[in-house]
Amino acid sequence: MISIEDSFKYEEYLEYANKIEGFISNEVVSFSNRMIYEGFYDFAFRNELLAIIERLENTLEAGEMEEVFASLHNKTDECFKKSKDIEDFERKFNLVTRGLTYFYFLECLNEYSEFSDDVINKIKDKYSKEYLRYVEKIDKYYLSEDMKKVKIEEAIDFEITPEIDRYLVMKRWQDLQHKYFGEVVDGETYGIQCEYFGENNVNPYKLETLVLKKRLLGQMREKSILSIDEITALTNLLTKEEIVEFVGGKAYGLSVLNSKSLVIPRTYVLPIGYNKGDLIKKIENKIENSYDMSYAIRSSADIEDGKNNSFAGMFDSFLGISFGSIRENIENVEMSVNNKRLQVYIEKNKCKSPQMAVIIQEYREPDYAGVWIGNSEEGGILEWVSGNGEKLVSGKVTPTAEFWQNGQIKENSSLDNEIGKKLIEYQKQLGEISDFEWCIIENDLIMLQFRPVTRIIDIKNDEVTVGSDGYKGVAASSGEITGTGKYINKPNEADEFEEGNILLTWLTDPDWLDIMVKSSGLITAVGGFLCHSAIIARELGIPCVTGIGKDAMLELKKQLHNELYLNGNRGIVKIMHE
Repeated sequence: MISIEDSFKYEEYLEYANKIEGFISNEVVSFSNRMIYEGFYDFAFRNELLAIIERLENTLEAGEMEEVFASLHNKTDECFKKSKDIEDFERKFNLVTRGLTYFYFLECLNEYSEFSDDVINKIKDKYSKEYLRYVEKIDKYYLSEDMKKVKIEEAIDFEITPEIDRYLVMKRWQDLQHKYFGEVVDGETYGIQCEYFGENNVNPYKLETLVLKKRLLGQMREKSILSIDEITALTNLLTKEEIVEFVGGKAYGLSVLNSKSLVIPRTYVLPIGYNKGDLIKKIENKIENSYDMSYAIRSSADIEDGKNNSFAGMFDSFLGISFGSIRENIENVEMSVNNKRLQVYIEKNKCKSPQMAVIIQEYREPDYAGVWIGNSEEGGILEWVSGNGEKLVSGKVTPTAEFWQNGQIKENSSLDNEIGKKLIEYQKQLGEISDFEWCIIENDLIMLQFRPVTRIIDIKNDEVTVGSDGYKGVAASSGEITGTGKYINKPNEADEFEEGNILLTWLTDPDWLDIMVKSSGLITAVGGFLCHSAIIARELGIPCVTGIGKDAMLELKKQLHNELYLNGNRGIVKIMHE
């Protein structure tokens, strides 16, 4: 395992965030978000608020309430006063932000929290149905600042009980907070937040959230290398689109898996636009330099694993890398945005240019590796090979396949059906029909990748009679075509391929894209439903049959003077004799 002493733990962050969200009324989400953002990295601040909440969970007397409220006000005022004497903009901004956070926390204690609700509930319990009459009399007798110009005479004809005394403390501090906001907070915060955000005349309610997001993402880019726990915490604060713009599609998928406590490799991410200064030193501080340890360096572009396009194999990733080669391979992954095959893919699919984040993971050679693509909540196709999954997704071998429907499989497999059952369970946990990559290491199921399936594929595994002039493979991309077949051995033979030919080859990889976009159909000797050939054929909308086998491919090569019939719905290839 990668050895690291990371102070940020997702479970601890989640416990803090849940505590804040449970304590502060959901009608003021912006207040609870501010507390959560402010405590994202500041563990001392987290502990400070948690200690206050723990104290307030007990029934405090009025004097103790006054002590807590006054302490928070003093912290607020101290931050604003200190900020006035500081010229450095970043330090000034951070002090104003902290002061605003204390101010809002005190606001919540006055009116928008479990604590303020408890103060009112204690009065309700004491005075039952009459409670509102007592509260109205108090409000008229103890006028707020806004009401002091209006003379209201109302006698207090009942005892000031401890319950009422607590209410009076809360009422007095509501008044003090209102006055302090007008005298200090309003004038100190809007301008500096606009300056930090880089725009003027922004809606004040939207501005605070925009500033908090910008500040947190700036801190993360400055750190350069982030643990998957840090990325996972962002799933509670940002939208999927915002996270993908920051760390790319693969890292987002891993964070979703991590949020459900599914087992993934130890993972770190270099976010898009990270600070490259002292990168190796920062990596060394995160990751143990061990001679017997290997790493995977993977791409995580912002356009990968997207809603409409997978970008399967378009970017480079590297497995089994030594510690000393990490920097070199990070650069190789980043440079893969300039691949010729990628430019062809982008032009064909009319996609935007990519921005690259990079994933660093622990790597161990698996016993088995596989993929799953769901087509319903309890169904999908499972493919796997022995060893790592590179030969599966590249189509270098024809994998073992299972077809699942209604949580059942037609026949037993060498993995005892346990993987399929677990992946169906994971789909339910995620609430998404899913595309997974996974592996088995020492009998443990480890998840490598997740993205939602956005286009449900009709999966068939019917027994089909093809006749002596036909061959059966994997039905990999739907559609039927009759046409001229052309066998190509290497992608640099593209000049021999005419537009509209049916492409026959042993297998394809991303460098074949120039030829594939010209073809009307695709047949490969090896590969399965989820290999590169199949995925790209489906994205191109051309029929495809994979894994017809060596003997069938050799026979088809001899018969290319005849037209071929390709049925991607049933996995059939036939020779159309004259």
